[in-house]
Amino acid sequence: MCVPIYFQWVITMNLTEVNERETACITHIYMGTQAKQRLCHIGIYEGAHIKVERKKGKGKAILLLVRGNFMMMRCQDAQRIEVEVI
Repeated sequence: MCVPIYFQWVITMNLTEVNERETACITHIYMGTQAKQRLCHIGIYEGAHIKVERKKGKGKAILLLVRGNFMMMRCQDAQRIEVEVI
């Protein structure tokens, strides 16, 4: 008996590579423990869903929608967050 197996290709990227108006799921945060704790307090943790609303300037800042709240983040910090587009 043959059983079909389906593979889903998962493409991970950093948060700055996500297009505007796209939603992504955080897979990993490459920061120290204090920075991770601060981000966790505002709703940014592994497994959380984030929507990129706007990107300001070239590499300046990103406007995010996190758990119903808008938040600006520097691109330097957003590059250290690995996500998977939903």
